Amino acid sequence: MTSDSNLLRWGIPGWTVPLSFVIFLALDSLSGGAPAMPRAVADALTGSSVSEAALSALLVTAAGVPLGYLIYQVYFYIRWNSPVACEGFLPPLVVGRKKDLLDTVKDITPEDLAQSDQWRKTLLPDFDDHRAAWHYLARVVMDSLLATGVPQSVYPRHEYLMSMMHSLGASFLGLCVGFAAYVVFKWRQHEIPFASMLFPALFALIVIVILHIESTRPAKEGIRIARVHIHDTGELFLAALLFLFVSLNPVVAILLPYPWPLIFAIACGLLWVNFARGSKRALGVLLGALTVAAILVKLLVPEAFFHLLSWQLIFTTIGFLALAVAFVENRQNVRDQIVTMEYYYLKQYLTAQAGRKAAA
Repeated sequence: MTSDSNLLRWGIPGWTVPLSFVIFLALDSLSGGAPAMPRAVADALTGSSVSEAALSALLVTAAGVPLGYLIYQVYFYIRWNSPVACEGFLPPLVVGRKKDLLDTVKDITPEDLAQSDQWRKTLLPDFDDHRAAWHYLARVVMDSLLATGVPQSVYPRHEYLMSMMHSLGASFLGLCVGFAAYVVFKWRQHEIPFASMLFPALFALIVIVILHIESTRPAKEGIRIARVHIHDTGELFLAALLFLFVSLNPVVAILLPYPWPLIFAIACGLLWVNFARGSKRALGVLLGALTVAAILVKLLVPEAFFHLLSWQLIFTTIGFLALAVAFVENRQNVRDQIVTMEYYYLKQYLTAQAGRKAAA
């Protein structure tokens, strides 16, 4: 990889931070946010001369490379050395390196990887030591890619996919930093009541915990049950927030008198259940629970409470989740391509090596 490619690779996550910050400000303004936020940004831009504005833009552009480099360090720490590196955390949010290892080797045993050589057995530790195991496996994968008939096309493809996967992961982290900067900026502008900040976070925690319990509950012996897997959590949270945003938002109620917002939300929910992945039954239960919750909240909670919530923050959170789901799902797709490629050529290589040793 050339130095120019490295600069671009490091710069993309860094440039994602200010770009996503501007996107979230725009979503806040579109959803009826107070004009103080965009006005504060506009004053900062128009209050400067052309040369100062150009210099500021140049500094932001130049700062993207070191900022992106720092984001990459955090990303690789989470991926390799953090407490969740081995087992992961809500995959594919943080995919455990041990799971990556097992997905790559599949039915290939440590004995196969050692190729009956004692020195290889010494290098290859137990799979629980994910870092040492990957250090050895990476060398064998490289040998298998170079041993193909067309290494000049296979190896660069593998390198490109690896770079793309890490770029998407680091850019997702940059997106999170941009969203955090937006929340802090909004709070500094005194636009977020305390209850408004707690509501999305508490709702996210409840949904993720419930879905994690559901996704990890073992199936009964001999029965294969379609469930909502944890990789759907972001999409489910996104859909649930949209449901509550439409059914409980007092701004929407001005345009459509109640209960039409709730009816519209249920209709969209049924359409989503029909096309979404996972268990239709589990998704239907979630839609029913959201409907009951929306009705109870509407009947029992005073109308003044809804005006305390920052619906702009909730709408921007929906936008953040939509982008986050795109980054995470795209990264997962690239990872699946890498796993398939590595296993395919690794299996061919080890089989050929074993055949040569048997013939000798």
